[in-house]
Amino acid sequence: MNTSIHFEGFVVVATNRVYSFSVTDHSDEARAFSVKIQAELFSSASGRLKFQDGPAICVHRILKEMDPEKPNHSPASNLTITKQDIEDYLNVQFPKKTVRRRFIPSATNPPTEPAGLHR
Repeated sequence: MNTSIHFEGFVVVATNRVYSFSVTDHSDEARAFSVKIQAELFSSASGRLKFQDGPAICVHRILKEMDPEKPNHSPASNLTITKQDIEDYLNVQFPKKTVRRRFIPSATNPPTEPAGLHR
């Protein structure tokens, strides 16, 4: 699916930020989307979500809403970002790194040679 998403801007209303987008997909007709984020969600995401992430997380949510895999689904045009949306977005943007532990032999635990290898 060829989808074009254009960020129109945002307004601050009470304790929310409301982001506006124009979305054109395969039908070539532009649709308006608004996505609301409670301002407190930026501070409650362990400092990992910044205000400048607002448009990107909204695009992530719009794309999820427009998922073509959902049969007979008409995407809602007024969306709200939830804590789960934030976790999903952060996991995609900043995947958790796996820690590789390196074995360092000590004098009390000398390395062993694999079976069948002799010097």
